[in-house]
Amino acid sequence: MDSEHPPEGRDDNRTAPPRENFWAAAAPAPAAPPPAASDPMSGLVPYKNKPALTAYYLAVFSIIPCLGVFLGIGAFVLGLKGIRYVKQHPEAKGTVHAWIGVIVGGFFGFGYLIGLGYLLVLSQAGR
Repeated sequence: MDSEHPPEGRDDNRTAPPRENFWAAAAPAPAAPPPAASDPMSGLVPYKNKPALTAYYLAVFSIIPCLGVFLGIGAFVLGLKGIRYVKQHPEAKGTVHAWIGVIVGGFFGFGYLIGLGYLLVLSQAGR
């Protein structure tokens, strides 16, 4: 066998890929986040911002006199949380729903609370 000529079937011009390229090619690339699609329903119903959505519904039902104190104050607190959530995650939407919770819930919740306090004072003064 001649040392200058490789044996048949062997090609000395081949080179193995470097180790780092081999392992880099074998590892999957990290998944990129999906592009922010403009979902028309997310603006109408802010399902990604649960505090704002809950505040909105609590504010609407805080009109009910007996439940208004509890629902209104809950709407007020959740509305504030929803506004904070929108500031941290602008893609979540729901700013208007959160503000409705703060304004309407605060009006009825604290309004009924003041009204109950007034009735309590009147009932004590009448004795």
